Amino acid sequence: MAKQKNPLLDDITVPAKSKKARAVPDAATGKTFAYVRESDVDDLNKAVKRARKAQVAWAELSHAQRSAILNKAADEVEAHAEELARIIAQETGQPVERVREDIDHDYWMNVEEAKDYGILGTVVRSMKEVRI
Repeated sequence: MAKQKNPLLDDITVPAKSKKARAVPDAATGKTFAYVRESDVDDLNKAVKRARKAQVAWAELSHAQRSAILNKAADEVEAHAEELARIIAQETGQPVERVREDIDHDYWMNVEEAKDYGILGTVVRSMKEVRI
């Protein structure tokens, strides 16, 4: 089965044209643990153009459709929370336990609060409601 094209994501993600890569050091050891591609001005302009195009598609979606997409994104973060915590801890030098707590609190407590208050589909940031 062919993968369906997602106009909200597929048209935004663009690999960097440059073959240059920047080392990401482990905060504790200083040794490189990953590389990220460096983007140039052309890459940035392409990304902005594609993001603007995706925004048009996003705006055409209903509130329920946008909520479903954001909930799916939250599910992906939750599914990969341990991996994300390890990477963030390695990059920033924070204890992995602290990063786990931050991920749990910042992402999931707000989702649970949104459920409790019946405001699903609303992004909750710093205890403020922002309608999407």
